[in-house]
Amino acid sequence: MDTILLTGLFAAFFTTFAFAPQSIKTIRTRNTEGISVVMYIMFLTGVISWIAYGIMRSDFAVLIANIVTLFLAAATAPCAVTAVGATSVTSLSSRGA
Repeated sequence: MDTILLTGLFAAFFTTFAFAPQSIKTIRTRNTEGISVVMYIMFLTGVISWIAYGIMRSDFAVLIANIVTLFLAAATAPCAVTAVGATSVTSLSSRGA
């Protein structure tokens, strides 16, 4: 392997798996209080765009890192969406709506 690919894989490993502890914590606790849904949507859009870029450039490091990140993020998404729905219902109930 060449130095450029190894550098890309090294960077991809840390940026990809930096997301893992948050995903695991969110799945275990179902607590999404600190997660902004807008940020999450923007993040997922970026990850999907990086996957497209990796395919177009045939860039193995970019492609694999972002596919793994997409799976980690997708595992947390149902918790975030459920929390938003619950918050909306709670807010309406507390206002008497």
